[in-house]
Amino acid sequence: MNADIEPAPEKLIMPNKSMPKKAPRNNALFAAQRYVPLRKLNDIFIESQLAVQGLQTIRADFAARQAKKQTRYRLLAPSIKADPVGLSRNISTIIELVDARISSKEYVQSLVFSIALIED
Repeated sequence: MNADIEPAPEKLIMPNKSMPKKAPRNNALFAAQRYVPLRKLNDIFIESQLAVQGLQTIRADFAARQAKKQTRYRLLAPSIKADPVGLSRNISTIIELVDARISSKEYVQSLVFSIALIED
């Protein structure tokens, strides 16, 4: 036999079962805090999806108004003075605004919110 090779031990040393185990780490405090931002990110996704669905409903309503030959839409908005002022827009302009919001602006806004949440 080669002199450099050590012989195998006759008896393998097994861990003593009476030895105390390591105390489990108390990660519960940290685990709950770790999921808070993830939940908020999921909430932002849900909110943006609901907003897009609502905008699609509004777009369908304005398309129906346009089909009935309505051309203008008027609503009240807050003003510097105490009395609200009326805003008026062409229905085709409102449809364009809603389409732009549905196609990208709603998702861009939710992405900005998500980045701000992660940075916080």
